[in-house]
Amino acid sequence: MNAVLKPYLSFKDYLAAEELAVEKSEYYAGEIFTMAGGTINHNLIAGNTHFSLKMVLKSKPCKVFIGDVKLYISKVDISTYPDVFVIEGQPEYWDNRHDVLCNAALIVEVLSNSTQDYDRAGKFDIYCELPSFTDYILIHQNRIKVEYRIKQSQHQWLLTEYTDLNDIIILEKFGTQLTVADIYENIEFV
Repeated sequence: MNAVLKPYLSFKDYLAAEELAVEKSEYYAGEIFTMAGGTINHNLIAGNTHFSLKMVLKSKPCKVFIGDVKLYISKVDISTYPDVFVIEGQPEYWDNRHDVLCNAALIVEVLSNSTQDYDRAGKFDIYCELPSFTDYILIHQNRIKVEYRIKQSQHQWLLTEYTDLNDIIILEKFGTQLTVADIYENIEFV
């Protein structure tokens, strides 16, 4: 049996193809993977989180981005669309392109049944290759549960889980906090 080899696609070629594409896709070391559509809860949670982070960080030297901005991790040649992410200070653009950032500090992913294992392990490992990455928030969309990982040292992360609407997530590095109630505002679990 002969294996069919896919041709390697450079990141620049991927970006050119992405500009013409109807659907968003992520880039993984020469390969393209089409992204699945999201649910109403996924969209609402991402929007709530984006809005909440913008509000609590508005006086900080941070910028908050939502789902349509690419994050490129050059060390592993991978580009993703995090649901929400925060950069501190000035944006670091890839190759002077203002649609690709390289310096996320806090990354938020809203979990779905099909991506939760990848978001929890695979993407986390990829994001750890970013020198700027210090905070990771995973939000369940089918129940109240937020997993928050904060970097303690190079190979040590502290995981805290929040399962009550009254819980407050302390974003120590950013000198602020989020409420679980704000993240899940107007969410109906089915």
